[in-house]
Amino acid sequence: MSAERAPRRSPWLTLLAACVAPARCVRCGRTRAALGPRVFCADCTPGDEPQLGELSGLSIAAGGAFEGSLRDAILRLKYQAAPELAGELGSWLATRLVDLKRHSDSKTNHLGDAKEVKRETRAMESAAPVSITADAPAARGSQPAPLLVPVPLHPRRLVERGYNQAALLAAALRRPLGLRTKMTGLTRERRTAVQAGLGAEARSANMRGAFRARPALRGARVILVDDVATTGSTLAACCEALHAVGAEPLGALVLAQAGS
Repeated sequence: MSAERAPRRSPWLTLLAACVAPARCVRCGRTRAALGPRVFCADCTPGDEPQLGELSGLSIAAGGAFEGSLRDAILRLKYQAAPELAGELGSWLATRLVDLKRHSDSKTNHLGDAKEVKRETRAMESAAPVSITADAPAARGSQPAPLLVPVPLHPRRLVERGYNQAALLAAALRRPLGLRTKMTGLTRERRTAVQAGLGAEARSANMRGAFRARPALRGARVILVDDVATTGSTLAACCEALHAVGAEPLGALVLAQAGS
């Protein structure tokens, strides 16, 4: 994935400026009517529905397809020193997850294909936990509420970019989903090649053994958070690290699902 990088600026100054600046579209930057879940202007609002699927055996809930306005907004977040977009895109994703759950509930009530209903319901329980709130442990017996854990950047890449967009997204999702985060639950042990342009097998080999989970996650139920899922190789490598310490990956929340 190639994108022209803007001159580096302090992400903290950018975040501070965003607090006092007028509300702007996360894609085109034009002033929009108000803050809230509608973070795109009327011209840039993605037209597709939130997505629910499975990659590498892991359930994935995505705000939409990695194309058009959503793709442009994510590239701005990652490559144009715009960390302030993470909070708004995270709020947008939380709203989309609510829409996804309503859609799933509607299918459960109306679809005649019992196998399809069962598959979507099972995926929804693991990948889109919008119904889990702060009192979830009481509702689910002795099971602890899941933790949101962002996919980490390698320390060198983190220094280069100045922020981890997945961590900022996890922070933005914490309150609307009523879940806690474990920002340092996973670490990146080696710097991998850029995944863009690699095939599925090469992506998997590139990510194998790249992550390590902290022993403190033993027994935890984990929902991974990232910006884009393509083949699922990065998420699969994270799951491997989580399994190694006895944690249970439940699924992943991403802004967008890309084609492989």
